[in-house]
Amino acid sequence: ATLVDSHEAFFGALVQVPATDGSIADFRGLAEKIHAKHALLCVAADILALTLLTPPGEWGADIVFGSTQRFGMPMGCGGRSPTGATSSSAVVVRRSLAVSAWI
Repeated sequence: ATLVDSHEAFFGALVQVPATDGSIADFRGLAEKIHAKHALLCVAADILALTLLTPPGEWGADIVFGSTQRFGMPMGCGGRSPTGATSSSAVVVRRSLAVSAWI
């Protein structure tokens, strides 16, 4: 979190829940520091893990995204979507997000 503690400007940060080694970190403090700098916190989340964990939105995430492929969702979902992806965002940033034609 050295960039967050520095005087450098940045527009956002990305964290992953759980981490690649399976560990689960508490990002509440990091979320507060990021928001203090008027930046956004994005979370790459394992959707199945979120059934047991505190939802990222409750600890300050602005945008959360993940993949549904672990549930057996095929690439293309049998329709127009190119991936089995899912996402969620805070109401404040929804109007700033790009919208793809396939959603």
